[in-house]
Amino acid sequence: MQKLFNVSYPENRMGLFFYVFFVIAVVFTLDQFTGFAVKVLSGFILVITLIHFVVNINFDKHSNTSYNTIPERFYTRLLEEQKQSPEKITISGQPDAELLYDFWNYLHKGALNSSNNSSYVMQMNCDYVVVLKKNEQYYRPYYNEIDSDKHSDITLLKRKEKLKRNLLLSINSLKPIQGNGQYYNLYLAKDTCYRNTNPLLVEFNIASIQAKMPLNMWLVFEVDSSEGHSASYQKTPLNMLRYDWTTAGNQVLDLVGGPLPLKIHRMVCYLWNIEMKQIKVKVNSIKIYQLEGSGVCDTVSECKVVSP
Repeated sequence: MQKLFNVSYPENRMGLFFYVFFVIAVVFTLDQFTGFAVKVLSGFILVITLIHFVVNINFDKHSNTSYNTIPERFYTRLLEEQKQSPEKITISGQPDAELLYDFWNYLHKGALNSSNNSSYVMQMNCDYVVVLKKNEQYYRPYYNEIDSDKHSDITLLKRKEKLKRNLLLSINSLKPIQGNGQYYNLYLAKDTCYRNTNPLLVEFNIASIQAKMPLNMWLVFEVDSSEGHSASYQKTPLNMLRYDWTTAGNQVLDLVGGPLPLKIHRMVCYLWNIEMKQIKVKVNSIKIYQLEGSGVCDTVSECKVVSP
């Protein structure tokens, strides 16, 4: 059809529909003819189809190399690493790995932090990273490879030097949140600055959440520069961690921001009640740390996020 009528080639999933229609058209066309030659041609097509199926069958990888997958063993390895750490470990990665990682995390009821992604920028501010091996030139000075997937080239990294967390602020007297509003500030600071531009880590200890489940609510940490631009925006969609939050109890969640601007117009931590449901939330504490470690302010905007 493309050669005869200049029909555009199908893209991605649309190609599957055209493939099925093509097979059906061939079968019904051959059915209109009789004779030995048609039987031989039909048998030849059947044999070629079976050979192709047997040669290409697989149960452990995606046949389209443009799609990345995260093996379950990556997540189980992170669970083992968490057991050895007194602090909640932080995990970052490329944007297309966020949902894949969060899928495994959801199955384990949010046992780990959400993936701390930042658009299409790779940052060196987390304990562990899931990224493509082709970015080795950027992460090699700061991370060791502890696992990799032979099919998608995706790699699990661990910090060579453990990041130091310097406590700047601890808030232990937060009032319970109740209502059906859309935004609830947990912490707000305006027109401030820090001694350096090292990223901040915000630790939330959530005592309880009462609401009708599932709950479409985000936990957000945002920093705006003095020019009014968003310098850092990190979020944890709570409904991607677990379905039922009423039985969670004392859940610790971390969000890691990017390098700080020299002057901060606004720094805010808040709950975004997207569907404006009636909620009752009790937060035990909020702690703000500034990270210290080699390369912690390094960012890579040209990070490659598509498999070869």
